[in-house]
Amino acid sequence: MNKQITSIIGASIFLMAQGNVLAADSALPDAPSWAESQKHISYDEFMKAARQSFPYATPEQYKLRVENDFTLKTCNATLDQPNAEQSAAIVKFEKARLKMPADGKLLGDWKNGEVVARGTTGDRIGFADADNPNHPNGANCFACHVMIPGQPGGNMGPSLVGYGKRGQSPAILKYTYEHVYDAKMLVPCTIMPRYGGEGHLLTASQVADIVAFLTDPQSPVNQPEAAQKQ
Repeated sequence: MNKQITSIIGASIFLMAQGNVLAADSALPDAPSWAESQKHISYDEFMKAARQSFPYATPEQYKLRVENDFTLKTCNATLDQPNAEQSAAIVKFEKARLKMPADGKLLGDWKNGEVVARGTTGDRIGFADADNPNHPNGANCFACHVMIPGQPGGNMGPSLVGYGKRGQSPAILKYTYEHVYDAKMLVPCTIMPRYGGEGHLLTASQVADIVAFLTDPQSPVNQPEAAQKQ
């Protein structure tokens, strides 16, 4: 057995032993958990840590991360379970910030929509993983949804494969646009991000492009899996 393998095995045994010691210590009645020991952090300490986490943020960007608006304050206070009155207030607040594309068209270019849906750039302003501001923002839709037959996607949200079966009626386009632009306007406190508008990732025209990506019959979202392999 060579020295490198011996060292790896030795280190593994040491870590396992340390783990057993830690497990035994944590079982002692007087040993507080890490979470318990950290819960008394002061507001000032928290704000200092938050500011250090975003060293490249402008004052406006930083403010967006530490000052919740009406909707987020309500969702946090109710653990994402607002009552009927609170839900109505959230919907009213969110509807007031909805913007339509300048040309009034809710159906954009599905090819551009696919680029935006796949894009992952935007809003990472921390340390090593800060985004390049010269790159266009994306919605990272595939992180939460399966969108194209036979291609990987997340399961935090429902599959959107075949979404175009709903058609492209004005009502469907409006619903889809509003859901992508600001899902909390339709489902208060939903986990889905608010993508559209000032301070958010996407412009109104980009949202319209995603609407096309979802609903256009020619979009890969609405093609059979066999067509994706050609």
